Amino acid sequence: GFSAAYACNLTTGKPMKLGLGKPQTRPRVDEEMGVVFVADLADGTELGYKYFDFHGEERLKITYRGTGSGSLEVRTDPLLPAPGVLPVKPAETWMDTPNSVAIPDGVNALYLRYRGAGKIDVKEILFEEESK
Repeated sequence: GFSAAYACNLTTGKPMKLGLGKPQTRPRVDEEMGVVFVADLADGTELGYKYFDFHGEERLKITYRGTGSGSLEVRTDPLLPAPGVLPVKPAETWMDTPNSVAIPDGVNALYLRYRGAGKIDVKEILFEEESK
């Protein structure tokens, strides 16, 4: 998989203050027992990655955990409608989304926007070839 911590963009849809105070509650890259992840995605938080070269019938899943209940919208452009949505439910331990989303062919950015209640941590983006 591809580490979620490699995000080029991390936004909440409003200005974010950065700080080193404890405990941290804003979205950020964090580490726990050697595992690096993006922590505390709340409703409207978006991760952006640039760029992937998608070939053929590729699909993606996300490895996540947290109290969140909602979905991750998968986009190749933050201003266009989401071509796919990954459902998210509360999970105490790391788990993969139950379904995957098809990604369009070509060189594209990738944006993941969380929509829902609670917060989630995102560890990994898993790419798989679509089985025929």
